[in-house]
Amino acid sequence: MTIQRRFMYISRLAVAATAFAVFSPMAAHAQYSSPIHDVDNAARQPVHFDVTIPVNSNDSFGGIFLPQNVPAGKRLVIEEVTGNISLPSGQRLIDANLITVTGGKGGIAHHIRFDPPVPGGPGSSGDYTMTTVSGRFYADPGTSVQILIVRNDVAGSWSGHLTISGYLVNLP
Repeated sequence: MTIQRRFMYISRLAVAATAFAVFSPMAAHAQYSSPIHDVDNAARQPVHFDVTIPVNSNDSFGGIFLPQNVPAGKRLVIEEVTGNISLPSGQRLIDANLITVTGGKGGIAHHIRFDPPVPGGPGSSGDYTMTTVSGRFYADPGTSVQILIVRNDVAGSWSGHLTISGYLVNLP
């Protein structure tokens, strides 16, 4: 056997051995991973509020504060607002707001868009409208969150219900 043939034979054996080591199910390889850790997930304390918006007949607006202020040392993060409003037939909402204090600035109005009213609906003798709004709305510690809804007329009675969900986060 010539030196060239020996070299080719040895190199082919080396390639075959490497392929066996790489593709063999029995081959042991060190595995490295990058652990994923959501650093603020453990700090989240889920909350939700179910509120009925008290409105008087012959008023064009209704409003309510959430049942409790944001606790000291925590920030409220609202991620979703869902709800419905029953209106007298032919009426519509002019405006709907979630009002917070964020970064020490009060009266920040986050507009809530409602669907166009449709005739009838669960428990409605008039028109009915719904909403689902996702986002992130923040409220500072010690503050309260207000909901304000305005319709285009004062005649007749109306009612509303909202569910607000999110979480509290501990502040440093």
